[in-house]
Amino acid sequence: MWRLTRIGLVVLVTCSACRSGGDEGRESGAAGAESVATPEPETGPRSADPVPGVEFPPVPTTATVGQAVLAPDAATLATRLADPTAPIEFHAATLVSVGSVESELSMPFVDNFLCPNALIVPAGDTTGAAVGTTAVFLTGLRFEPGLIVALRDDGAAEIVERPNEDTRPATSPPGQWWPLESERTPGAKVLCASEDRREDQYTLVHSTDGLMLVADSSRAPTVFSAAQCATLPLNAAVSIGTRIRGMAMGRLRELTVTGIDGNTGVVTATFDFHGEVRETSFIAGTYQVL
Repeated sequence: MWRLTRIGLVVLVTCSACRSGGDEGRESGAAGAESVATPEPETGPRSADPVPGVEFPPVPTTATVGQAVLAPDAATLATRLADPTAPIEFHAATLVSVGSVESELSMPFVDNFLCPNALIVPAGDTTGAAVGTTAVFLTGLRFEPGLIVALRDDGAAEIVERPNEDTRPATSPPGQWWPLESERTPGAKVLCASEDRREDQYTLVHSTDGLMLVADSSRAPTVFSAAQCATLPLNAAVSIGTRIRGMAMGRLRELTVTGIDGNTGVVTATFDFHGEVRETSFIAGTYQVL
């Protein structure tokens, strides 16, 4: 069972009373009411449902001590416990110690705290990064794919989400971006269909052999079976006139390819919007060929 304890900021701990037996607790309290010891927070598994509000199994983390990661902060986790529909806000953090279900993180200006491993996204290796390729980067409390337009000497990258629409690239510091190496890299886009068969695009947070933990545009985490989801290829074969499907003006739409950048692979496509022809662009890994 989950509850909240405040030590500087809010952290997650187990409910020791849930394990110790109510009668024994009352007897010991009556015998020594004048001095009651405060139990230390435990570091072992805390719940069979470690991600508040969704059913996702306990998982290890692939991050190592000292590695840069993206993760919710302690306040976000506390809010999520109180309201399972609350969004997850991702921030830059550093892994301090590794646990089997939760790991300890540090963030600037706050005390260290525990976070479920399933919500810890390790920053990838940027050694092979190249201009004109797709990367994952932290933007606006979420992480998304974008196109690398410049690499800086200090390890930062300049990235745009929509190459033909974003006039100013975002500068992403080291540890907050990495190349999108595969269709199952955290930050990759996936199409998942809910039980009512309504399909939408999500950002991959964590995957197991049979489940995918994803976040939608409002950063609300959801779990789908792998059978309900389709990954989006990084090397899709397209030509002028190819029909594709991707996010445009806030929803999943069908579009027609009208242009392809031979250097970056960026696809320009048009769609009908209430009788008007609208144009948008897609980077590799953000659209599906029909």
